[in-house]
Amino acid sequence: MEKLSLEIDCVLHLKHTREEKKLKKEINIHPKNLKSVLLMSSVRRADIDVISLSINKRKIDNFNDFLKFSGDNLFIDLKANQEQLLWFPYFYSENKMDFVFNNSYNDYKNDIGRVYVPHVSYRIGWSNQAFPEINKKEFDLGCFGCSITKGHDLPTNTAWPYQYAEKTKESMANFGVGNLSVAGIFMNLKVALQRHKFKKIILLLPTLRRSLFRVQKSGYHLRVPIGWPIHNKLPAGFLRAFSDETVWLTNKDLVNIMKKSRSELMDGSLSRKTKACIRRIKRLLGTEKDLTFYISSWDDECYSYINEVFDKENVIEKFDCQNWERLAEIGDHPHQDLHTEWVNKIIPKTFTK
Repeated sequence: MEKLSLEIDCVLHLKHTREEKKLKKEINIHPKNLKSVLLMSSVRRADIDVISLSINKRKIDNFNDFLKFSGDNLFIDLKANQEQLLWFPYFYSENKMDFVFNNSYNDYKNDIGRVYVPHVSYRIGWSNQAFPEINKKEFDLGCFGCSITKGHDLPTNTAWPYQYAEKTKESMANFGVGNLSVAGIFMNLKVALQRHKFKKIILLLPTLRRSLFRVQKSGYHLRVPIGWPIHNKLPAGFLRAFSDETVWLTNKDLVNIMKKSRSELMDGSLSRKTKACIRRIKRLLGTEKDLTFYISSWDDECYSYINEVFDKENVIEKFDCQNWERLAEIGDHPHQDLHTEWVNKIIPKTFTK
């Protein structure tokens, strides 16, 4: 079983001699078998003035939780800090088919009430749990999409799923995730159908120019959505999510992911894969009895293909971004009024009292 590599950098400033002890150590770990590891011998806590600790080039602010002294030996306690140590920007699990989810949502704290992806801090937490707020088994409505569905940059509960549920008085579960590709939406839809029961589903698909990178390490499956902007440069949101190296992926891994993804974008294979995934969504929903579904997109190319694949009764009006001219007050997503306009347009076709 492949192990993960930890690069430990520890600097100890001694009180009396004013000397500095530096330690660099490579530790191979398995996520299921974490324990305390000896870092340095012949050093006592009483002799230490200042401590600095970094793991995989990420500075650890709460170093007192990691470092343990026993006699004249200094240990690093991996097991007690495994949530922080094994944190990853996106939800991972032992299941190959599982949710694609941004773990930073679990740490979201904002009095303004707008959804964004913050930098995770130790004070907030290191959760690896997908859609924790969706804790019921049955819903009237399941909503699937990307950041527009999630409600990025908008005041709380003003994205279209919440406005729709408010108007129809239906119980609703929002499976929107920022930067999500059609492949990621398909995975979330498939897993959600296995774990929940819905009377109705509405999908708002993004552009065809997004991909989903999947890799397996140490028996766990990592699922990373990659959204390419029009100018084909490195997507800023993806890079921000990995501003610090994790124990799962190094910077070299990230570069290889981006190279492969960009190659698929440029040679057209990404578009072909995305269209195949749209057809998979149709087959999946076609097997669900007693389930009504509707599908749309905010992207012209994707919406055109949806109309080729799905029956007219299942296709609803395109989400009109108005060339992105009407943006949210903060950020670069469509204003909540455009969500209102779309909800008012699709309700006559999708809702019956």
